[in-house]
Amino acid sequence: MLRRPERHLDRLTVEFRWEVTRRHPVYLQLWQVHQASQEMSPPGSWQELRQIEDVISACNAIRVVSEPVDPALSFAELSAMDPSGLFHCNALQPITVKMMLGLIGKHLSSDSLRQVAQSFTRLADGKDGALDTNEALIAFAEIINSVEPEMEAVMPGPFYVVSPVAPREQWQEDMARCQNYWREQLNLEPSRDRPRDYSNYLRAWDLSEGFGGGRYNRDGAKSFAEVGRVLSKDESTIRRWYHRAFFLITGHEFSNENWHSVMGFQQLSGFMGLTISPVCRERLKRANSQQHDVDFSTVQQDADFLDTATAPLPAADLRVICARICQLIEDGLTDGEIIDQVEIEFGPQQDLDEAEICNAINYLRSRDDVRRDYLGEL
Repeated sequence: MLRRPERHLDRLTVEFRWEVTRRHPVYLQLWQVHQASQEMSPPGSWQELRQIEDVISACNAIRVVSEPVDPALSFAELSAMDPSGLFHCNALQPITVKMMLGLIGKHLSSDSLRQVAQSFTRLADGKDGALDTNEALIAFAEIINSVEPEMEAVMPGPFYVVSPVAPREQWQEDMARCQNYWREQLNLEPSRDRPRDYSNYLRAWDLSEGFGGGRYNRDGAKSFAEVGRVLSKDESTIRRWYHRAFFLITGHEFSNENWHSVMGFQQLSGFMGLTISPVCRERLKRANSQQHDVDFSTVQQDADFLDTATAPLPAADLRVICARICQLIEDGLTDGEIIDQVEIEFGPQQDLDEAEICNAINYLRSRDDVRRDYLGEL
């Protein structure tokens, strides 16, 4: 899958950070798994827990690190849930406790982390009454007064303690100085996008991909010409808007390969038992005309395959491959072990793409119902 660049979302306003994230297929999968976990009888099977871990790991790759909320909510609806407006600033954001812990874990060496962990354990014992209060305070002082170079080092990023009593002019002056410094340190170029056009970009995306109500509807996908008629724009404008929306959502420029990495499993995976819309069928044909490798999620240049997910491949039926993946999942194999086994068993007969096998594994881990169907065929 395509990982979002580390600071991609920082360029966007708070509103569009949410709007592009709720359109990302990985986030939608996280929401589905979250909903399923709410209904799960604790502690859940290890397969279910592994599924949750896999999706959370994928979400970390697109810079989502908090508990998901309903992707059907617009930004206006979401922001109403935080009347304080604390998280509504664009250039400044509060740092949560878990973010601080994550920074500490990333920044410190293993020895320093163990030392800090021991001090925090003594602090916890002091709060629980298991340790004398003075001893707990001494543990706290050990951290505060540490002269270890790692402890004295400045965090490698724009993290500051800001004085709320400083004059407004001083804030503005200091913020400008800090911004210039970190832009230079991180080699950041000013964005050339125009935020006022973002809504148009996403409208073109939603109509093209059939997004609405927090989900993608395959039957709702439209061609650029159809979207142009709806929005009263020419086809080239819609194509440009759509490509810019892809960049906003993924952090990567549009290409057939990149689109397939993000949306292919959502829109073109015929073996999931879902039909492929005529619009997506044309996209597949265009993609196939530009590359000759066999695509695992749609796998056949033969148009007949698009109409029936069970059509046999020349060497190996996709349903057989998927059923085998399901069996390996049930056997408790890791993703890497499953990939190796699938390539050993089917690789000599079929040119399988490892990224697509990964997509298939992630999907099948997330769908117990689909997995049961495939296992029933064995």
